[in-house]
Amino acid sequence: MWAGRRPVRHVKTVDLGSSPYGLGLSEAKVGSYAVNMSTAVLSVRLPEELKRRLDDLGSRTGRPATFYVREAIESYIDDLEYAYTLKAEAEAARRGEIRTRRLDEIAASLGLDD
Repeated sequence: MWAGRRPVRHVKTVDLGSSPYGLGLSEAKVGSYAVNMSTAVLSVRLPEELKRRLDDLGSRTGRPATFYVREAIESYIDDLEYAYTLKAEAEAARRGEIRTRRLDEIAASLGLDD
């Protein structure tokens, strides 16, 4: 789902140190203005073949493998959040916690019944 996805611009980051909560702080300079960003570290175990492919891609493009991991997560997380929201709403509807209406009732209320 690309609706919430914004184009990514290459940014230059400058390390500003770490917070007491373990979050790395950096300043990203985009165009003529600066944006403060917080980053956190996440360790992920990958199959060796996938790690090799990421490293090869990084070597060919001059970007670190972490860049592509971050891009993949950002492009996929909207879909995951949407799917899990739909699942939770469907389960709530089955439990009777959400009011539902049959399609023929909706059509009738809109004057679409034949």
